[in-house]
Amino acid sequence: INWDSVQDSPAAYESQAFDPLTGIQSHALIYLPLAWFNIGVADWSDEGLSVSERPPTIETFLDKHRFFGRKLKPACLRELKRDQRFSLDDDPYTFGHELVRATLFHEVGHALGMGHNFKASTSYDLKTAKSYTTSIMDYNLYALDRAAFDSSTVSTGPLLEYDRQLFAVLYGGKKGRREVEQAAVLPMCRDEQVASPDALGAVDPACQQYDAGNDPSLFLERNIALLSEKEATVGTVVSLPRTLRRASSQLPDAKNVLTADDALAAVEDHAAYLQGILSYFVYSRVAVPASQSQTFLSVFEEGSLQEGTDEAEVRARTLASLQTIAAFESLPEAAAAALQDDAMSVETWLLSTVRFRKLSAAKRPAALEAALQSLVAIREWYADTLLPEARGIVLGALLYSPTLPYEYGPWPAADYETEVISLLEHGVSSPVADAARPVDERVAVATALATFASVDAGNEAIQRVAEQLQLELAMASSASDRDGLRRILSALRGERLAL
Repeated sequence: INWDSVQDSPAAYESQAFDPLTGIQSHALIYLPLAWFNIGVADWSDEGLSVSERPPTIETFLDKHRFFGRKLKPACLRELKRDQRFSLDDDPYTFGHELVRATLFHEVGHALGMGHNFKASTSYDLKTAKSYTTSIMDYNLYALDRAAFDSSTVSTGPLLEYDRQLFAVLYGGKKGRREVEQAAVLPMCRDEQVASPDALGAVDPACQQYDAGNDPSLFLERNIALLSEKEATVGTVVSLPRTLRRASSQLPDAKNVLTADDALAAVEDHAAYLQGILSYFVYSRVAVPASQSQTFLSVFEEGSLQEGTDEAEVRARTLASLQTIAAFESLPEAAAAALQDDAMSVETWLLSTVRFRKLSAAKRPAALEAALQSLVAIREWYADTLLPEARGIVLGALLYSPTLPYEYGPWPAADYETEVISLLEHGVSSPVADAARPVDERVAVATALATFASVDAGNEAIQRVAEQLQLELAMASSASDRDGLRRILSALRGERLAL
């Protein structure tokens, strides 16, 4: 294991040396940068899950290094910026430690001869936090990976059935192979089978990375529920309203806040923490899984869903979830109330600090108002920045694929291609909260709509949107407005935008 102290390497990987005549593996190398711990701590402590862009040092490393004289060809390359995992129950160092440990055990699995199994998490029961995937070789959400171990400080944990069977075959000799032949056959899929818009003809919608359960549409629906329903849970993750209500417990001891600068810094840190929570729920719990929805609306491989999972329900639930996301305008009522209660808790905390106790009654209101400005701005940031980004990510991923058709058929099936085109047209042309959608969001959605130009319904929608944009362009009141509308039109025409 190469424990690298380079902190900006954004990936871990495993590579192997094997006899070219027999295929027997002789050596393995695991590269694990300290960044997996440090970035975990930073993401937890600062603004939650968004991993900033980092230099592509992993590519440089692979180009320069050789393993037994050969250029490295990693069997597994796990990019940290794609492995969005977060726990709101732990301290940052526990999170960083568990992030490293889960990644290490995954790479050790490769070193021992195991490949990926992206259907292992279909065994996960969304109704309880006690169940777990059948393999450490899936790309699992943090809330799932932590259940592979008995606690945050040990390497012991439950025996994962897919891994047990595979090891019995690889290392258990004839006895192990006979035992596995009698065991239940478990779901599995490999890297090349992951559901993708580039698939030919049909997909297996349950073959996904960073999912859970045997119905991908139910997983998405339950994640959306986390935003608004106080009692909603997905595994160990509780709802956004409940998480916001306990956020004030992260404030420092009021006795240590001695100056106005100390108080202001503490409130700003708390505001960044709240933004991290909101980003986590909207981006990682909703936008990322929803961005895979195109494959949930497409033609499925026969027999790909587990028994008892209805294809029509999967697609109908997925479409309903997409319509819900497209209509996001503001904080859900329960989350907004929790954010308001948090602001009151922060105000009470400020009044208990040494700095504010020394202020006269006449000066306190103005000082409080100034200190709480960063909290007041959160709702505006949520509606004007976070939600447009999320809507753009989700709708912008709904593309036309010449190789993977959307499901179409008589009732109760639906024409999902037409439904998607309607969603995209609405996402470019309709206002949100009585105001025009941000330009970047409209560009992302227009770019997706442009991919349907060869479809009659898509071409008609493009023409309608183009006509509306021309009218908006004629009424533009500023140079920036005009430039933004031109960008949207260029995207709608499928033109490459100048950076």
